[in-house]
Amino acid sequence: MSAVPVSIEVTAKHALETTDLGELFPSGTRVYLADLGTHSVDQLVEAAARIKSVGYQPIPHIAARRMTDVADADNRIARFMAESGVEEFLMVAGSPESQVGSVASSLELLDSGILQKNNVTKIVVAGHPEGSPDFPDSELLPALKAKQAFGKDNTIAVTVATQFGFDVPGIIAWEKALADSGIDMPIHIGVAGPAKITTLIRYATLCGVGQSLSFLKKRGGALASMITGFSPDEVVTPLEDHIKSGQGKLITEIHVFPFGGLKKSSEWLTERGSWFQNKSAAA
Repeated sequence: MSAVPVSIEVTAKHALETTDLGELFPSGTRVYLADLGTHSVDQLVEAAARIKSVGYQPIPHIAARRMTDVADADNRIARFMAESGVEEFLMVAGSPESQVGSVASSLELLDSGILQKNNVTKIVVAGHPEGSPDFPDSELLPALKAKQAFGKDNTIAVTVATQFGFDVPGIIAWEKALADSGIDMPIHIGVAGPAKITTLIRYATLCGVGQSLSFLKKRGGALASMITGFSPDEVVTPLEDHIKSGQGKLITEIHVFPFGGLKKSSEWLTERGSWFQNKSAAA
């Protein structure tokens, strides 16, 4: 295995306003486009088109609870594909507070038939190594199994992407538990890019990643950490070793959340040299 692939998360603001966007990452990089509820559908479609135009693969979020109804999601998917060249979507529920219509879960969108109608062949779904504040733990594994079955029944490739975290032993244990339970979807592990500890604590609080929040608060008490910030290598290096060792059954990629800014994440990834490859470049 020559390199571990990397994807990156951006906002519509990043995509539309970063003048050197096409110079930050290798051509073909998978770029997730977050839907924070702050941009219109027109702006999100424009942002995806910009991502595509500079040589990346846009993967827009379709957050079920931000949809007024199934037809709204259908329309967004159709527009992203026709106007922005999108081929893959992240299908998530979104937080309960964001629900604006009748759709309450990503499974409702999957079961509606809109992906097949629009000839979507690849999707990403959410995984939760530390659990989720929005769902009981008892629901998480059955939901992943249902999404895996959906993909196999409809010949749609399904990948799992996770929220960012810092508990590498916990991530590896979660991966093993999924594999032991019959999950065989590839997993892309979310990691935080370089950022101040205080910034990461704020995002961890918003995202409800409990173990990671405890880790960060302990680090936040150290003067050196407060000054130098957090280095993603503390998480990424052991994950990379785990992937390349062949011990990992499911983890195949790292997904970076650039909380400290796109440029900082780009510089950090570039410094890692050959590790920063996308699948096209690594093939």
